[in-house]
Amino acid sequence: FWLKAQAAAPGPPHGRVRRCPLARPPGALAAMARTSTRAAKCTRTISAAFNTLIVALPLYFLIRRFSNLGPTLLKECNGNCTFIRFWGTPDLPRSAEKFLPGRNASDSGVPVYITVQNGEKNFQVGEPGWYQFGQRFYCRLALILSKITNTEKIIKGLTNTSILNEELFRYSEAICPEHTAEQMRETCAMDASKEKVVNHLQHSAMLKIYLFCVPLCAILYIVHDALIIWEGAPEILTLCLGYLSLVPQVFAFAAGLLWATGAAEVFFAPLSKTCGCYYELQMIPMFAMIAVPVGIYMFTRNKLWKLGYATLHGDFLFGTSYDIPYRAAVVYNSDPTYGFINLPDSFGAGDPSDEGPARRGLTVKQFKMPLKVLYDGLGWLFVVFSLYSFYAFALPTLTVRFYNVVVVNVIKGGIQFEDYFAAACGLFLLVAPCYVIFKQCQRLHFLYQLYTKEKEHIGIHSYTPPCLNKSIRGPLLALEACLMIILSLLSLRLVGLLWQGKHLSADSAGIVAAGGFYLFTAILNSWVPSDTTFCALSEAIAIKGGAVPAGGLKEIETLNDDEPRLGLRAEALYARKFATENGNMAICRRGLGVPKEEESQWQKFLAEQLGDASSDEELTSLSSTSSST
Repeated sequence: FWLKAQAAAPGPPHGRVRRCPLARPPGALAAMARTSTRAAKCTRTISAAFNTLIVALPLYFLIRRFSNLGPTLLKECNGNCTFIRFWGTPDLPRSAEKFLPGRNASDSGVPVYITVQNGEKNFQVGEPGWYQFGQRFYCRLALILSKITNTEKIIKGLTNTSILNEELFRYSEAICPEHTAEQMRETCAMDASKEKVVNHLQHSAMLKIYLFCVPLCAILYIVHDALIIWEGAPEILTLCLGYLSLVPQVFAFAAGLLWATGAAEVFFAPLSKTCGCYYELQMIPMFAMIAVPVGIYMFTRNKLWKLGYATLHGDFLFGTSYDIPYRAAVVYNSDPTYGFINLPDSFGAGDPSDEGPARRGLTVKQFKMPLKVLYDGLGWLFVVFSLYSFYAFALPTLTVRFYNVVVVNVIKGGIQFEDYFAAACGLFLLVAPCYVIFKQCQRLHFLYQLYTKEKEHIGIHSYTPPCLNKSIRGPLLALEACLMIILSLLSLRLVGLLWQGKHLSADSAGIVAAGGFYLFTAILNSWVPSDTTFCALSEAIAIKGGAVPAGGLKEIETLNDDEPRLGLRAEALYARKFATENGNMAICRRGLGVPKEEESQWQKFLAEQLGDASSDEELTSLSSTSSST
């Protein structure tokens, strides 16, 4: 309308263009654009923070709620309650025979399963057999590690309990002298008795670590996302902050799992100095306590892989999820079902696809230090805490409770609404060994083909760790695959007990715990969040930092062909170019024992190419050469 009015109006004097009364000077428009951009970034930052807090806050308060036990959450042990305790308190010592009333047996150092029943004077103690050797040996190593690292002293300081002086520890009898068995069970069923329960969960050192790490992780998530949205910080800073956010997450799942093992044990309510009532948690709150740290463990494991992809392709928002069309996922991902969608990697600073928001600004030196060192450190931290908390203590304890729920609540009482989850777990125990055997036989078949047939490219495939030398990689992988098959076959005894509906006792609990340990160890070593292993991600980061694989520069091309999602397209093409110009160098054929001069020359060449590859014709010719090869 304004343009039409200007066309009909007489022209201004001296040929000057008449301005619209509503028009603003260019400086005001730029200021408005900056204000609008800042407002949009503020909105996005608040949205990302809200997405993080909406998960972290309910999780935090749920943990605090379950740590405060009430009478409605407890179930009296008027039937048999079977449990194991790895660390003790004066009222509930370690589950060793020497702490039971009227016994003075030797202590092997590894706890055993004990069965207690209110109204009964005697405790049943399980006898370890040959089937439990692997699980008990692993548990013994973890307990030795606790003593070496002074974990007991740390727990003592956080809980203010004298857990080191075990000479005063003793289990109280489950029947008082003035009560009959029936009277004792009636007394223990009253809420007044449940109010006297000593809650070892509320004052646990693991709970304090658990509650501290969950909000700390959320704060680091929010700061990380804000730095990305405002685009002011270099990517090396946001990546390092993402690495740092995984540390409290690892501590959270480790502390949560150890705390959840306490939820799977028994609780004691003293009625006098020598006797009292024993209780266990109801099924639903016990499962909820266990499900939270297990979920954090699975999320942390997946996050470790995604941080590796973020290092290779670019950082991402932790508090935001995206819905990607399947046709786009098929184009950009070799596995369209995996959650991280990577863009085609660029050829360096001169690549037209590496401009604007797509430009990363990471140098070869930054990939080498600190990204490679920090990422490897995160991997080792996750592995050590998983082996200690999850494999050694959580898996045996939680398997026993799952088994008890399936047998007692489902087989005996029929399937109720709250038992569907337990029934699904029972079905999982039947199917999981078949999955493990299939995956490991698939790996053994590939290894057999790899070492019996001549191939032009013998390189790094989706599940072979390139951090091992080729001469020992095959035998170690074959040994690992055979061990996982053996463990899955041993776990079938657990399936047999479940099929027979055998009730849980002190003796059978040890068998169930060992079976769960064997089964889940085999599963977790047969499945990874992505088809790419952690070692392959670590090796790709090292290659971007100028490192040379064991097979030389030629192996970079093989790794890029086998694992396109690692984003080594530029490195593979420049490795071919370097080998074409310097074919007589040893670095082109091997990566071990090469002269330092050759390695430095390759790193300098890679840095120059990634910084100066501005010619479109050169990029096109390199791409066509790789495609024809």
